[in-house]
Amino acid sequence: MAVSGCATWKEIGSLDLIDKTSDARNAAPVNSSAGNSSAVSSSAGNLSRISASKVLLDVEFVNIDLRNTKAKDRAAIWDWVDESAVDNRQRYQLFENGMRAGLVVDPQSFRSHLHSMTATKDVVDEFLASASIASDIQGGGQQIAMRMGRRYELPLREPIEGSHVTLVRVDDQVVGRTLHEPQFLFTLQASELTPDSRMRLRLRPEIQHGQMRQQFVGGGSNSGLRIDQRRESWSLPSLDLDWLLGKDELIVITADQYPTSKDDGSVHQDDSCLATQMFTGKNADHRDEQLVLLIRVKQLPKSVPE
Repeated sequence: MAVSGCATWKEIGSLDLIDKTSDARNAAPVNSSAGNSSAVSSSAGNLSRISASKVLLDVEFVNIDLRNTKAKDRAAIWDWVDESAVDNRQRYQLFENGMRAGLVVDPQSFRSHLHSMTATKDVVDEFLASASIASDIQGGGQQIAMRMGRRYELPLREPIEGSHVTLVRVDDQVVGRTLHEPQFLFTLQASELTPDSRMRLRLRPEIQHGQMRQQFVGGGSNSGLRIDQRRESWSLPSLDLDWLLGKDELIVITADQYPTSKDDGSVHQDDSCLATQMFTGKNADHRDEQLVLLIRVKQLPKSVPE
């Protein structure tokens, strides 16, 4: 991992390279099953009523059982992924923070291999998963209906209890912050529809932390002010992932170097690393899991409202 706990780091206030504030107050109001953050989801019964002017994404959270998989098998998922779909500079920035991303070119083989590394779930596991207490990290799947140009939030895990140091590498500098009950997520925004029926989708890592704060937010010229409760956020625009995607295309994002499992199944890796905090957690049996995030474009808007 490029970022280590012994690296020299600075408090965020000393650098202008990372956006300390975010446009979280403009995020779509949605329901969540993960802590205080807002996840975006649509039930199956409502999908038929989704407007043709909206983007529809299939999101899948795959949890790899680290104790029962080998490092070479975990690395093999990239055999079916085109990483050149990510800009070279951004690939380097992701690598420096322990992450990796790309466009899946053989979804069938990719999924078959990926799901061969997931833990077998019994009835109890399925119940815990449905109650969102099966693991620290997200599992299962959901569908996201998005309006063009609007920001949405996709939590990757439950908030981590207590105060924790998070290290982020930006332009060869390591920045560190101590955060209270951090929760890691991606913000999503679809911003463009090209003439050849492709959509530009931006994903940005963000960390929400601290206590809930009440603020008064302008709701538009006709609605006056409204009360909004949110936690502070640490937005990371230097790690933006900008995709130009067509219908049914599938992208994958996860840790670049999977945590090394000891004989007892525990993870041996710097807990302060951004990728470790975003993409690893423990299940209900206290065994380490790795999160692999999959996003597929299910529907592109037929037209973009003016």
